[in-house]
Amino acid sequence: MDEQDHGYALTGDALSQAAIAAANRSHMPYSKSPSGVALECKDGRIFSGSYAENAAFNPTLPPLQGALILLNLKGYDYPDIQRAVLAEKADAPLIQWDATSATLKALGCHNIDRVLLA
Repeated sequence: MDEQDHGYALTGDALSQAAIAAANRSHMPYSKSPSGVALECKDGRIFSGSYAENAAFNPTLPPLQGALILLNLKGYDYPDIQRAVLAEKADAPLIQWDATSATLKALGCHNIDRVLLA
């Protein structure tokens, strides 16, 4: 993907800022729906993922999938996740909240927050 910066201000704690930074890197030329996820592991390590859109919307990479791939590549597993933050626009045509929170809960993470981009 080309480097992106959509200009959303980094606010909140380190995990919220990582999620916002990931949303800033989103590639979403069609839906205009920026989103990013940051996962914090029990040892404090943070992994983030950005929404990456394809013209056909398939294969589109949701931000959680990107973060989980990085987490696994670094030798971590789902039980290591202690907290997650999703950053997205409340009025975006594509909302990631339902799928992100449902997937994380199924993986055992129940401390999930949502930061709304303005």
